[in-house]
Amino acid sequence: MSNNTISIIYTTLPNQESADTIATKLLEQKLIICTNSNKINSKYLWQGKIENSQEIKLLIKTTKKMKKNAIKALKSLHPYDIPAILSWEANSKEKYQDWINEEI
Repeated sequence: MSNNTISIIYTTLPNQESADTIATKLLEQKLIICTNSNKINSKYLWQGKIENSQEIKLLIKTTKKMKKNAIKALKSLHPYDIPAILSWEANSKEKYQDWINEEI
């Protein structure tokens, strides 16, 4: 395969339960291949004040072709009014890319 590029989507969620629910739904729809989640401490500006909160960081891996649909589904499932949903492309090894392409 000549193009070993995948899409990574990043978001934060209020708790592990919401991260697990979103990950499962995206996987069931075959929009993504994998997620990784972990607890993080977030510090941000909100309505003019500095806020601190514990959140879950969710990294989502998918194909470039499925990225748009995965982001659309993520937006519809996300509990935040203004979610951080960021994406970028990353290079992958050929066997990893082949696995992704076989599954989704």
